[in-house]
Amino acid sequence: MKKETLKKYAEIKKQIKELTGEAKKLEPEVLTEVKTAMEELGMPNVKTNIGTFTIQKRETWKHSEDYLNKEKELKEKIKKEAEKDIAEGKATKEEKETLSFRSK
Repeated sequence: MKKETLKKYAEIKKQIKELTGEAKKLEPEVLTEVKTAMEELGMPNVKTNIGTFTIQKRETWKHSEDYLNKEKELKEKIKKEAEKDIAEGKATKEEKETLSFRSK
C-alpha cells in the first residue's frame, strides 16, 4: 500500500471540506454583491475576469400536513413492497465498491 497516495487523498478531502465551508460562509456576501451589480448594470448576470455570476431562483413547495401524512403512508407501503419483492426473490442484488474515508 502506498502511504503517500493515501496521505495525498486524505489531504485533498480535508481541503475540499475546508474550502466548501469557506465558500458557504462567503455566499451571502457574494449574493448581495452580485444582486447589486446586476441591478446597477441592468444585466441578468455579472461577467468578471474570473467567471460569470448568475443568480438563479428555485421554487420549493411546502405541503400541508394532510399531504405529508399521505406521503409517509405511501413510502411505508413502497418499503413493504420492496421487502416483499426481495423475500420472493424477484429483486436482484447489485454490489458496488465505494471508498469511505473519515479524517481524525
